[in-house]
Amino acid sequence: MRVNHKIHIHAPIDTVFDWVANNDKVPLWMEGLDATEYTSYRDPDNPTGTTFRQRMTEFGRTVEYAGEITDYQFPTLLAVTLKHPRFTMNVSYKLSEGSEGVWLHYEVSLVEGDGMVSKLTKMMGWYLKKVASTQLNKIKELAEQKNSPES
Repeated sequence: MRVNHKIHIHAPIDTVFDWVANNDKVPLWMEGLDATEYTSYRDPDNPTGTTFRQRMTEFGRTVEYAGEITDYQFPTLLAVTLKHPRFTMNVSYKLSEGSEGVWLHYEVSLVEGDGMVSKLTKMMGWYLKKVASTQLNKIKELAEQKNSPES
């Protein structure tokens, strides 16, 4: 299953990418994110291959994902893989400059790990679309707020 969502943001591409890739800022737009802990060295100039553990609260339960940064191209691409015992998610944030701002393209593909997930695919698709919309709207709000003349 694959979910795509895109949004136009009136802010410089560097600003938007910072909101997407800066671990200090991610909890401000990713609801339920409790902690991200690197499990390997993270080269700030080229973090591709860095592994991490992410702890989230989902539906009232704590869930842990093993993650890896699979592609990083400042300021246009961040891609990660998140592994759960029942499934794997491949997530990418692609940025491109457009007229008066940036297009942020989000894509998540869900790779089913067991039969339980396949039974819940329709519900998970709806949930992933809702999460994508909420997260991208929050990134837009934060990036545009930082970019506004008053800030």
